Amino acid sequence: MQQALLLRFCYFTTRVVEGLSGARLNANAEIGPGFLLAHTGSCGIGPGVTIGHTFTMYQDASVAGRRGGDPPVVGDNVILCSGARVLGPIRVGDNVSIGANAIVLHDLPSDCLALGVPARPVEAGGHAPNYPAATRIYDFLATLLASGDLEELRTGSYRDTTTGTLLDLTFVQPEGSESDTPPWTSAPTSGEQ
Repeated sequence: MQQALLLRFCYFTTRVVEGLSGARLNANAEIGPGFLLAHTGSCGIGPGVTIGHTFTMYQDASVAGRRGGDPPVVGDNVILCSGARVLGPIRVGDNVSIGANAIVLHDLPSDCLALGVPARPVEAGGHAPNYPAATRIYDFLATLLASGDLEELRTGSYRDTTTGTLLDLTFVQPEGSESDTPPWTSAPTSGEQ
């Protein structure tokens, strides 16, 4: 009798949590202490999933088995960023951060950052791919033009719309380059990003 009442209470509580938060937490999942749903929208934890302590989950992330298969086992101190998925009978080690929109389909070792589809560990001390300074300046220029902070007078000549200061910028390719245009596809113009 007590077990039946407890099961009904769990079922009712699950439905209330789903209705109020949008999170779908299966009653058959085993979640350790320190569980944090930072943003609840469309989060999901499937049946049979085992999660260690101090697990943080952001919006639209989920942990579940694939097509009724064995569920994943997630270690301690794991962060699952927005849109990330952990799917299938895999193991995620301790102290792992899984990046936004990554899809984990294979085991992940402890102490790593996993990115991509399918998610792969990023080397310790690794860094983002090279993003040349000329391209960063061009992107900044395009942003200022799109926001209306700069006005293009003619190619390579701009005016600060707040102070009236004139700017002359010329992008020149290094000698031996096959192209006489910058590494981007077109020059920035007003309203273009």
